[in-house]
Amino acid sequence: MDPQQILKADLDDLVFEGRNKSYGAYDLRKKYRRNLIMALLIGLGIYVVSFSMPYILTLIRPAEKVKATKVIKVTELSEPPPIDKNTPPPPPPDLPPPPPKTVKLSA
Repeated sequence: MDPQQILKADLDDLVFEGRNKSYGAYDLRKKYRRNLIMALLIGLGIYVVSFSMPYILTLIRPAEKVKATKVIKVTELSEPPPIDKNTPPPPPPDLPPPPPKTVKLSA
């Protein structure tokens, strides 16, 4: 390659000089920037559509306004009985006996 051509050539042209450019790697490297921009635009489009889909659906088919009547059941509680201070407290519950102590034997 001439020195003038080297200054104007892409890096891909320099790397693939004297090699098989019809193999596919040269074409992929030449179109990399375009493919990257297209992938970003498609991904951004899918992102925007997926997050705006609920809003779009409400514009197309507005939600039905249902007039719901809520029934609230009110339960009134009575006062607890007064505590008699003269009655003794209930006896403690019967606990099972503690497990027997084990002794570790050394060999």
